[in-house]
Amino acid sequence: MAVNGSDFINDPFNTTYSPWTDLFADITGFGQLFWLMPLVALTIGVYVKTEDATTTSMFMLVSGALLGSGHIFLGSADIALAFYAFATMGAVGAIISVFTNKGD
Repeated sequence: MAVNGSDFINDPFNTTYSPWTDLFADITGFGQLFWLMPLVALTIGVYVKTEDATTTSMFMLVSGALLGSGHIFLGSADIALAFYAFATMGAVGAIISVFTNKGD
C-alpha cells in the first residue's frame, strides 16, 4: 500500500485515523461515528469525577456543539448531525438537572 503525501498534508486527521474508521465501518456500518466513542468515554469520565449531572450535561452541550460546528468533518455531514444530537441531549440534560436540583 502506497501512502500519498498530498492526502496527508491536505487531510491529516482523517488520513491518519482512516484504518480505525474503516474498521468501525466494517463492524457496524457507521464509519465516522467512531469519533463519537471517545467523546462518550470522556463524558462518562466527567460524570465519574464530578458526580454532577449539570456539569456532565454542560460538557456534552459544549463539546458536541464545538465538534459539530467545527469544520473537521467536511466530507461527512452525518457525523456533524450526530454531534449536534449529542449536544441536544446535553442541553436537555442541563435543563432537567437545573430544574430538579435539590440545592445540595
